[in-house]
Amino acid sequence: MSKGSNSNGRGPLLRVLNIIIAIAGIAILVGYMLYLIISSFAFSTAAGIQSVAASLIPPLAITYIAFFTDAFKAPYRVGIPRFNIYIVSTLWALIVFTIFRNLYNPEAIFSVPWVELLFSFTLVMMVTLYRGLSKQAYLAACYGILTAFFFNIVFL
Repeated sequence: MSKGSNSNGRGPLLRVLNIIIAIAGIAILVGYMLYLIISSFAFSTAAGIQSVAASLIPPLAITYIAFFTDAFKAPYRVGIPRFNIYIVSTLWALIVFTIFRNLYNPEAIFSVPWVELLFSFTLVMMVTLYRGLSKQAYLAACYGILTAFFFNIVFL
C-alpha cells in the first residue's frame, strides 16, 4: 500500500468534515450579517439602508482593488503556514464576536454600523483567502471562525 492511501476510511470522512466546516464558516458570517441587516430594518428603514450599505463597502472596495489594480497580484504564491491562518482567524473572529456582543446597538440614533463592516470585511477576506492562497488556507480560516464561534457561545 502506498503512503498516501487511507485504508481506514478516514480520508472520505475528513473530506466531508472539511466541506461541513467550510459551509458552516461562511454560513455563520452570512447569518450574522443577515441578522444585523434585518434588525436594522426592524428599527427603521434608514438604519436598514445604512446597514446594507455598510455590508457592501468591503466587497466593493476589495473587488475594485483585486480586479482593477495590481495590489493583490503577487509574482509568486505566498506560503503562509496554515496554523498561523487558523490562529489569526480565530483571534480575529473572537474580536468581531466580542464587538458584536458588546457594541451592537441598532437603536442608537447616530450609530455607525461598525459591526456590519467587520462581518462583511471578514467574509470578503475569506473569499480572498480561497481565491488567492489555497483551499487549505481557506479551511484553516473556517476552522478558526468555528472555533471562535463556539468559544463565544461557551465562554462569553
